[in-house]
Amino acid sequence: MTTTNDLELLKQIYSAYGKGDADMLFAALHPEKFIMIEHSHSAATPWGGPWRGVEGMKAFVDSVQAHMTHSAYVCEDVTDAGGGTLIAWGYFETEGNETKNTVKRPWMHKVQFEDGKIIQIDEFYDSLHVAEALLDKRL
Repeated sequence: MTTTNDLELLKQIYSAYGKGDADMLFAALHPEKFIMIEHSHSAATPWGGPWRGVEGMKAFVDSVQAHMTHSAYVCEDVTDAGGGTLIAWGYFETEGNETKNTVKRPWMHKVQFEDGKIIQIDEFYDSLHVAEALLDKRL
């Protein structure tokens, strides 16, 4: 069951992440059960696919930052979907580190909590558009 504390914690995590601080996110992850699923094929985006554990999430963030620099990462709202699941949505604006192309796209996350810790994050966004703009690939 999702609690008000989970909802408030997630809002705080997004606020910190939007300022470039991922430490609160890493601290909120379940140490044994966590998985991040980036719903983007890894041929399109090197950061696509599953990332397991806290170290996997750190590697995911490193991979994203190796390819792009966010000028904005905004969570517009979070809602309780029940059963320990929160749905969050917002947008990011980012620049490709190599191409210097910029893109602004919406994102959505399904975040699952268990006993006050995040056990899974599923991220959804227009990965094809992002890959083509930031990696200068036509897929």
